[in-house]
Amino acid sequence: MYAKRLSRIRDILFSKNLNCLLLTDTSNIFYISGFKGYEGIFLLIPKDKEPTLFVPKLEYDRANEESRIHVEYYENYKKALVEKIEHTMCRKIGICYKHVPHHIVVLIRNKISNVKVIDISEDIANIRMIKDYEEIERIKRAVEIAEKGLEEALNIVGEGISELKVAAKVEYTMKIMGSEETPFTTIVASGPHAALPHAVTSDKIIRNSEVVIVDLGATFKGYVSDLTRTISVGKVREEIKDMFRAVLEAQKAAIKAIKPGIKAADVDNEARKVLKEYGYEKYFIHGTGHGIGIDVHEPPALRRESDTKLRKGMVVTVEPGVYVKNLAGIRIEDDVVVTDTSYFIGKEDVTRKIDLEAEERILNGFLREHIKIHYVSEERGVIRTCDKPEFIVIADPLDGSNNYVAGIPYASVSIAVAKYARNARLYDVRVGIVAEIFRDKVYYAIKGKGAFENNDKFKSIDFGKYPFILGYLNKESYDVFKEIEKIFGPFKLRSLGSASLDILYVAKNIAAAFVDLRSKLRNVDVAASLLILLESNGKVESLHRNIADVSILDVEKIYSIIAYSGKYYEEYKVIGKIARRYIKPTLNVQQ
Repeated sequence: MYAKRLSRIRDILFSKNLNCLLLTDTSNIFYISGFKGYEGIFLLIPKDKEPTLFVPKLEYDRANEESRIHVEYYENYKKALVEKIEHTMCRKIGICYKHVPHHIVVLIRNKISNVKVIDISEDIANIRMIKDYEEIERIKRAVEIAEKGLEEALNIVGEGISELKVAAKVEYTMKIMGSEETPFTTIVASGPHAALPHAVTSDKIIRNSEVVIVDLGATFKGYVSDLTRTISVGKVREEIKDMFRAVLEAQKAAIKAIKPGIKAADVDNEARKVLKEYGYEKYFIHGTGHGIGIDVHEPPALRRESDTKLRKGMVVTVEPGVYVKNLAGIRIEDDVVVTDTSYFIGKEDVTRKIDLEAEERILNGFLREHIKIHYVSEERGVIRTCDKPEFIVIADPLDGSNNYVAGIPYASVSIAVAKYARNARLYDVRVGIVAEIFRDKVYYAIKGKGAFENNDKFKSIDFGKYPFILGYLNKESYDVFKEIEKIFGPFKLRSLGSASLDILYVAKNIAAAFVDLRSKLRNVDVAASLLILLESNGKVESLHRNIADVSILDVEKIYSIIAYSGKYYEEYKVIGKIARRYIKPTLNVQQ
């Protein structure tokens, strides 16, 4: 590992025609040597000789034990520095200006004749940005330790405890779990104090109805983690809940965008787009994230002005935040490894792990058959498997994943397929397939040829005069359902947890309608089931946009949706009219 790093350093020296590299900062020295020292050490790497690490005498024994390269000690720092540079005949010296004290540069120029000092900070940073396997494993362990600190925070944060006491217990927990040091001062900020992104933990007492930001990190074998969570104490205001939803969705959007080749600025923009939709863009006052490794802040920076392209092996934080003065702050932060299927480090949500595994299997199935596709899925976003795809595949690997994990028998896998076109839309789907996992049933439709269940023609069911409605009861839909009750009298409302299956039950006339006004539905959720519904004479409308305009070239929001049984449409289409009174965007019905 260290030999490979040294080889890369020498490649830089040769390419820039330098005689040697002088490092004086502890992080770069640790990266090359494996020795974690303090101030007053320096590393000299000649282009064509073995490198030497120079340390004070009191550090010699430890350095000699830990360092992967030769170690010598000195009595006088400045004298030793000049002598060693002269001894190696270095006249063109590479340094990292950012980390070398100015007086050292002046010393070298004054004491050594005909010397040139050249900044290669960016070259060294470019090497360190790409983490190898061992580095990523150390960061993973640092994340695991930090998560133990977060668990402790969740256990103790409450009304009456001070921010300082929370920080002390969190840091103690991380220490006993193996953290060598905290890479930065733990931030615990509550209530209006949380509206300061870099608040200083104080003796403020946490109160009921406040949120508490806990920003912490751990260090394992020289590598760090950086995590943030926002914890609510008691019941908080609706505005704060909305802030949290916005930040969580912004973080998910940014993580989903992370892949090799994307600009760091574009990842930042994905988070900002979500916060703009929620109306919080002006309250997001920092970048979306930064690299981590030996230091807690490393390149690349995920911010608006960064043209850096992400590469495999980078590890970055993703930490959008919203800060409203005198009210609260919300920040959520995770550490993400950049790969072809980038993932965040730590305790991934079980349902996300299942989704990722299922998406991988679906994708591999098409690849094994050498089918040229443009693949769109919930967790991975877009994967282009070739330059000239023949088909677009839209996959929802597990709709109802929470049901699946809990053992509730209501979950499905859905796949929709369309011919590839640059302007492909939702209604261009030619084949839709939905597999009902727990009941060994497969539903599918071929556009223009009808819908089928286990290869038999799709059969509707007569559920009598009072079929139930499937939907979600939340603050957006409560008034709508109250009005529906005035028209139809008491009715049965079911929320079953799988939108694609709910729409199938509407297609079979078991339910009169499916009503989802949460503004969360995306094309991947319903692309397959909507074709089955339409091929069964059902109808669908969106309160936010024309469904015919919804692209299938990427994950795209449909927002709210109402799906109607063909049998009950004329009677129940009043639901859309009622909903329009409460949700303002243009209503559009698609036959």
